Amino acid sequence: MNEVTEEFVSYFKTLLGGTRTRRDFNLDFLSSELKHCLTEDEADLLRAPITATEIKDAIFDIAEDSTPGPDGYTSAFFKAAWSVVGQEVSAAIGEFFISGKASQTNQCHTFGLNSKSSNAIPVSDYRPISCCNVIYKAITKIMVKRMQKVLDLLIDYSQNAFIPGRSISDNILLAQELLAGYNQTRLPPRADISSIQVIKHTLSEFAELSGLKVNPNKSQIILSRAVQQEKQQMIDILGFQEGSLPVKYLGVPLISSRLTIADCKPLINKLDTQIAGWSHLNLTFAGRAQLIKSVLSTLHSYWASVFILPKGIINVIEAKLRKFLWQGSTRRGYAKVAWDQLCRPKEGGLGFHNILVINKALMLKHLWKIVQNDRHSIWVDWILLHRLRNNSLWTFNGSTGSWGWKKMIKLRPVLQRGLIYQVLAGTTFKLWQDLWHQQGPLSISFPRGPEVTELIQPPNDRVVWHGLLQGRSVSTGLSGWQQCIKWASKRWRSEHLINAASRALLAALVYYIWIKRNNRKFTATGSAAESVAQRVVEEVRLRILSDDLFLLYKLEHCIGFGKLLGL
Repeated sequence: MNEVTEEFVSYFKTLLGGTRTRRDFNLDFLSSELKHCLTEDEADLLRAPITATEIKDAIFDIAEDSTPGPDGYTSAFFKAAWSVVGQEVSAAIGEFFISGKASQTNQCHTFGLNSKSSNAIPVSDYRPISCCNVIYKAITKIMVKRMQKVLDLLIDYSQNAFIPGRSISDNILLAQELLAGYNQTRLPPRADISSIQVIKHTLSEFAELSGLKVNPNKSQIILSRAVQQEKQQMIDILGFQEGSLPVKYLGVPLISSRLTIADCKPLINKLDTQIAGWSHLNLTFAGRAQLIKSVLSTLHSYWASVFILPKGIINVIEAKLRKFLWQGSTRRGYAKVAWDQLCRPKEGGLGFHNILVINKALMLKHLWKIVQNDRHSIWVDWILLHRLRNNSLWTFNGSTGSWGWKKMIKLRPVLQRGLIYQVLAGTTFKLWQDLWHQQGPLSISFPRGPEVTELIQPPNDRVVWHGLLQGRSVSTGLSGWQQCIKWASKRWRSEHLINAASRALLAALVYYIWIKRNNRKFTATGSAAESVAQRVVEEVRLRILSDDLFLLYKLEHCIGFGKLLGL
């Protein structure tokens, strides 16, 4: 047993203790990158003397069931005996902030080891957990409360974890966008040998500055199909193992395409494990209902905040919750009440969460951040720059982006029904695209005028169209503009006289139909369809004949040209 203990102590001393050679670094280059430096007033907030009120508040903020340190005392003891020990505790904590040193008693901790996996064998598979005494916890809590006042100003918005008001889901959404189309083979490679060397150098410099070194055994490099020729060289430079998608990232699968039922297997397994731990207990119906509300209904919330869950997964989760409610396990059985009715409010139901509704609500929060133009979100900044590109969220067509982004913007009508824009002084918005009017974006309510080529639909236009083109054997069996363009683009590509005349004929046709429609709309005058066709032919004939190049063409070409224009 002593050998096992010594092995653990030796390993963690090597990992966490010891000294290393100190290097001097020139960090002047960081000054240009810093977005904020503390002002004198902000620095005074941190330098101000620690008060007795702060110390007492820190002690009373510690949970009474928090794990005790080596002395065995929890915060409950200090709270109950504060009138007796409060002055001594305040003096000990105050002395630390004056001298910067803690007594040996306050530095004592109890260490526990938690296994990182169910089959942990080597020492590296265990994570050390420090059980500190109450004095030490109070010191750290006071420091954290002081720093909270300026953390949001100093820490870049790309860091989302552990900062109040920021969401870690932004990192997941951004990673999904960056991986969109990763599995395609025709995309240009985004990495080369030089960029891999830059990554290697950056990781080495970071390790020297911070003391945090990347573990190659826990790191992977995932390469797209577009860089297969240089794959092995990249792996050798970094020293990482080759991985493949999906991988676990911040607790959810990192994918490059749509979320599948197979990707959601960890979520289902977690739900099964939780239910299996309760199935042998003799729980009442009310007890099972409470566990569904307080525990099981929250397991999928994290996933639902970053993915539009497939309906198949939602059905599986609801089926397991339904079976646990009525049978106490996941075995098959009959439900006495439909699940939809149980998801109604307590006035008529049990108040269970409807997973589909919750999923939509959580995803709508991300769209709401875009509407708010939340510049503290790195994901919102990226979407505005690379997806919307100065377009409005309400008129964006959504043809590009990741699978999750395309699914998310389909929820815009749901968000639109619950929004009311109010234009105030100093408000910035897009007049033509934003949802500031009750009828919706003006670009949708009052669309731009159609292109001339889109107007070749009314009966009079079709008379001109068919009479001019099909009557001169330019095309056969073409019913509209789109078909004619497709036909003409294949046959009129060369600079042959007939092809040049045909292209001119087509352009003149569009122009004179536009003139005719404008005259009819704005001056109440118009021309017969036949006269428009004759005007088009005459215009093209005169323009071609006035060109000196016409005299250089062979006779047979001129004859064909004459037939084309009805000469």
